[in-house]
Amino acid sequence: MITSTPNTTTTSNGITTSTTKLSETNSIASAVEKVYDSAVVVEVYKDKELISSGTGFVYKKENCKAYLMTNNHVIAGGAEIKVLFTDETELEAKVVGSDTYSDIAVLSIKDSDKIVAATMGDSTKSKVGDTVFTVGSPEGADYAGTVTKGILSGKDRLVAVALSNSTTSDYYMNVLQTDAAI
Repeated sequence: MITSTPNTTTTSNGITTSTTKLSETNSIASAVEKVYDSAVVVEVYKDKELISSGTGFVYKKENCKAYLMTNNHVIAGGAEIKVLFTDETELEAKVVGSDTYSDIAVLSIKDSDKIVAATMGDSTKSKVGDTVFTVGSPEGADYAGTVTKGILSGKDRLVAVALSNSTTSDYYMNVLQTDAAI
């Protein structure tokens, strides 16, 4: 919701100027700040050639390492993984584990004081109609830090998933449905 403060009117040299201050009360800026610097671009190389890129985020820092989550399909088939932070720091990452069915991969990097872990929420407390947002890097590093906003459209949606380009599904995944562009 956008609200305004009362008009301020001034007259100078026969010209009257009216000023209204607008403020947005449903801004997500403070929520975005909690995760923005934890979002990274994940670049995957094979034979020194970029073969894939995607988004990841730092979710935990422990024992001099930072742990990131990304998609398995982003890292699959790669030999070297680099993560790029919002301050343009670039670090090599190692795969801790991955799962084809959930399409999740966990990476680790050397920790530093500059690395920030995301503040996590609890999706079980979310309600249909809640505001949701994404922070990511569509189309690679050129659009890193893109933020989109939408609503939680549905919970407990079953989606058929195929692991190859077949017309049959291999399994069903229980997901949250949003209208935020991802």
